[in-house]
Amino acid sequence: MALDDHHYENGKIGRLLYQIDDKTYGEEFGAFERFKAQTGIFIDPYRDTLITGQMSALITYLKDAGRGSALLSILKICEAKGQAVIFLGD
Repeated sequence: MALDDHHYENGKIGRLLYQIDDKTYGEEFGAFERFKAQTGIFIDPYRDTLITGQMSALITYLKDAGRGSALLSILKICEAKGQAVIFLGD
C-alpha cells in the first residue's frame, strides 16, 4: 500500500509532497481516526481524500499523537500558504 500526498490547486493534482507506506500509515492511524471523528473525513489508504479547510485539525491530531514526522512538517507549510492537499490511495 502507498498513500501519496500531493499539492492540490484549482481542481488539479500537483506535485508529490510525501509518500505514506504501511508502517507510517499504522503510526499515524490514531491521528487519522481522531480527525475522522471530528470532521467526518477519513484518510483512507484505498481512496482519494481532499483536505482543504480542515488542515489545522489534522495537524493538531498529528502533533497530539507525538508525531514529529515529515508529513506534519509538510502539512504545516501547506496550511501556512493556504494550500490544499490530496491523499491519493491505491
